[in-house]
Amino acid sequence: MKNKFILIASIACFIACIGDMLSSFILGTYYYSGYNYLWQPISVLGASVSPVSELMSTCWIVAGILFIIFAIGLRMAFSTVGKSIKLAAWLIIIYGLGEEIGSGVFPGNHIGNQLTTIGIVHNIVGGFGITALLILPLVFQKIIPKFQYPKMFKFSWFVMIFGLITILLFTASKLVEPSNNIISYRGLWQRLFLLNYYIYLMVISSIMVSSYSKHISEK
Repeated sequence: MKNKFILIASIACFIACIGDMLSSFILGTYYYSGYNYLWQPISVLGASVSPVSELMSTCWIVAGILFIIFAIGLRMAFSTVGKSIKLAAWLIIIYGLGEEIGSGVFPGNHIGNQLTTIGIVHNIVGGFGITALLILPLVFQKIIPKFQYPKMFKFSWFVMIFGLITILLFTASKLVEPSNNIISYRGLWQRLFLLNYYIYLMVISSIMVSSYSKHISEK
């Protein structure tokens, strides 16, 4: 039963990561006329004035639930590691609750250039989620030994550094007007940030299944 749930949790991770990126692409491309991927963040798709608001919010809530399932499976697979795996699982849960479910429940609404109260809540809960995701590689380095997965250890550092760069550029893009200046490509930086971490989560998911299966076979 435990083995099956870990496999289900791994599949849930892949569906959440791929589905989150794919749903925003499809809805923004085919159902939101005038939406610009380079300049506009994903949250625009879920705002109340968006023609795809309900669909996008539903996708976020489903993705959030799938990330939580993945976190539970991750903790089960590496249960012998101790406190580090508990922290890693909670970080993924916080991301799922904050950035995904939080975005679905609290849309990033604006009145003119000003955030509404719900929009402010959207930014706060999303901020917690993004912060949790940012520090995940640092925690995960303690879960997978460097001698066992040396490439994963280096990959964790790359993901964290690239994540910091893209989130800083995303933040800086809020201070400039949309133009041909690459810093203003707010949507691009957000998508690169997510793609970076989603690839990382899917790699973790694959290691989770293979490591647990190996552990079972050795018993």
